[in-house]
Amino acid sequence: MRSQKYISAIVLCLICSAVLLVVAQSNSKTEMPKDLIQKLTADINNNKNNFRLSEADLKLLNKNLKYELHDLDGDGVPEFFLYIDHSDWCGAGSNCSYWVYRKTKEGYGLLVEDKVLRVKETLTNGYLDLSSETPMGFCERNVQRVSVTPYKFDGKRYQAQRDKTECQAFTPQEN
Repeated sequence: MRSQKYISAIVLCLICSAVLLVVAQSNSKTEMPKDLIQKLTADINNNKNNFRLSEADLKLLNKNLKYELHDLDGDGVPEFFLYIDHSDWCGAGSNCSYWVYRKTKEGYGLLVEDKVLRVKETLTNGYLDLSSETPMGFCERNVQRVSVTPYKFDGKRYQAQRDKTECQAFTPQEN
């Protein structure tokens, strides 16, 4: 009888520990890796228009760089959706550029870059599809005209599919 109480107490402690561990993990925020910030900076500077980030741009980037985590391929390792949350980068319509990176053996690999990327529920080649949805005015009152570019994974990167314009119910963005 006494050993049964001890076993019950041990089991209860193990369950409590497991619950606390899950709560702690869900409350912990993943830090943005420094090498990922360096990769983003290099990718922004490596372009065909010879654009280079100034010192002021770098300060703005470091101060306003935000991210979302989405596990696009279901491997349990989320991909980083980086964006710079500032009007100089996003414009008045909050059309922020997003850079999506996955962790590789060599560091971080850029999967796609476009405006306002959203994760869809459909899969292509084992990865969730993405969509860039850029507001372009209004079709009518409370109905926004949006340019939509679907993206599908080709096995290495996301590739843009044919653009389309659609009218969607307008939902003001939260600040």
